[in-house]
Amino acid sequence: MSTAVLFCLAIAVTSGDALSVRCGEAAAAQTLTVRVAGIQAPDPTHPRSGTARLALRQLCERQAVTLRPRTPPRAGGRVTADVECQGQRAADAQVRAGLAWALSLGEGGTAALLQAQQEARIARRGVWADGDADARTPLPRRP
Repeated sequence: MSTAVLFCLAIAVTSGDALSVRCGEAAAAQTLTVRVAGIQAPDPTHPRSGTARLALRQLCERQAVTLRPRTPPRAGGRVTADVECQGQRAADAQVRAGLAWALSLGEGGTAALLQAQQEARIARRGVWADGDADARTPLPRRP
């Protein structure tokens, strides 16, 4: 895991676990597509996909964003990173609200995310609102 920290501006939220950011000074600014590390948000066909995207948008869009990349940027400026907006970790906020699944420890999830997911499930928030029947298992992790 990289120890680099990037300070960026979120310019768009594309899903409940992905956003576009601009990092650096105006003339040399780099646009990155960031996947929030440790979570999988509902895919577009899931009934709570729009809610997950809106929640991440309200937290991060047009805000200063702190990124701690877990992977080096790939082709096209794609990176997986821990994302912080408005003093909150985006992954924690999405999972606590029941708007994303925590990945397993082997896939980049954390014990804290798994605990937050359990709490969301018990409280029936977000994807858990209708019990486990509504919490369709997410598709395999996207690259």
